[in-house]
Amino acid sequence: MTFYQGQKLLYSAHGVCEMVGIESRKVDRKMVEFYCLCPVEQKSAMFYIPVSSQAATNKLHPLMSKDELSSLLASVKGEDTPWIADENSRKQHYRELMSGLDRKAMLCTVGAVLRQKDKQQALGKKLHLCDENFLRDAQKLIAGEFSLVLGIPKEDVRQYIQKQME
Repeated sequence: MTFYQGQKLLYSAHGVCEMVGIESRKVDRKMVEFYCLCPVEQKSAMFYIPVSSQAATNKLHPLMSKDELSSLLASVKGEDTPWIADENSRKQHYRELMSGLDRKAMLCTVGAVLRQKDKQQALGKKLHLCDENFLRDAQKLIAGEFSLVLGIPKEDVRQYIQKQME
């Protein structure tokens, strides 16, 4: 897939970035082309993704359209992703979700973590730190993309999703 300057992309766990150009740099005595990505949230940072690296470019995806977002939410509606009881398996699942871009699996897993959080709170307990960290990072990714696609503030994304799920 080819990307263009000014395009907003989702870059795995790093969130929404703008492709600001392609730059050639010398690496091991060879000239290598890189996509230059600037995170929307952190204008002072820059990611350099080798154009020729399939593994690296597979982590780049164009933002969804409004129609794709609506279809995604419709496909998630009524899904009840089971809680993964084994903590190590759950951590591995979180790592896979954060490194890939399976938005449906991420939304479903966020729902499962939120339901578990409610259960734990009812018992006067808290989630494990790994669950809290995943929840924070996943919600940040979701909010970043959804707010740009929908043209709404990030703070309103959760309420928007909940309303669509009713």
